Amino acid sequence: MGYHVTAILTSVFVGLLASVSGARAAALEAIAPDVYVFSGQSGDSNAGVVIGDQGVVVIDSSPTPETARALAAEIKRLTPKPILYVVFTHAHGDHTFSVHELAPTKGIIAHVYTKDYLAQHGAQHLKAYRERMGETKTQGAKVTLPTITFPDMYSIPLGKHHILLFYQGRGHTRGDIVAYLPTAHVLFTGDLASAGRLPWMGDSFVKEWQQTLDRLAVLDVTTIVPGHGKWGGMPVLKAFREYLTDLYSAVFVTWMINRPIEAAKKEVQLPKYDSWLRYKEWLPANVEKVYQELVAESEGAPSYETMPPAP
Repeated sequence: MGYHVTAILTSVFVGLLASVSGARAAALEAIAPDVYVFSGQSGDSNAGVVIGDQGVVVIDSSPTPETARALAAEIKRLTPKPILYVVFTHAHGDHTFSVHELAPTKGIIAHVYTKDYLAQHGAQHLKAYRERMGETKTQGAKVTLPTITFPDMYSIPLGKHHILLFYQGRGHTRGDIVAYLPTAHVLFTGDLASAGRLPWMGDSFVKEWQQTLDRLAVLDVTTIVPGHGKWGGMPVLKAFREYLTDLYSAVFVTWMINRPIEAAKKEVQLPKYDSWLRYKEWLPANVEKVYQELVAESEGAPSYETMPPAP
């Protein structure tokens, strides 16, 4: 009871400070003792904050340099402790390109595939990110490579909290990881899950994504923070898993009856999800991605990829 009252007062206090200063509406929301969410606006990416005995760990950098500066300011209002690490749940710019504004003192942690992607494609992705988000919002954004990488699991001890970072297979990208706090029963999924918003699937592996989510569903979790959208309980993961299943099934039927891809993009509709953000804009692209996977698999492309070897 005492924690919930404290959490409410903290959120109200931070919100009042934002109102007085004219800052953006989002503030840090307490979801467990010393665990917070910095929610993206209008479906933009979320970030997480965990305060430990010696310092702070931030999960994803938030969507733009401006929001990252706001996030850093919110953290300073809560604690004088330094930001020790920033975790990249995957490589996309709305989770990585503003990390320099947070200035972690010990490093940036990511999957080895995320570092590979940023090293090989970061400049091209930064250009696309600026085109999508706009030059004004993305002023100062830049590619920063992770300094600490791992292939399967990495542990961050913080005192009363312990963050487990682990890879469960391809999904939204080739290198997705999650951040799991077993004592707080909190899971930060990155873009492996979204709430009330269709995913962008440009770098996705949709068939494997479904199995990756199934592996996460067995964790002892009470709070799930998706990469985009409102945090909640296990229904967040369940609803997004259902979207992937419904999408895959609908496209599979269309592909099996030999409808061409352009027809499939127009004909496949999922009215169950038409209230989700980006439904009209991104459903055709999601359909196209699944269709392309089905074609590639029928031509002999492997459906799954094994975990990378340890360095």
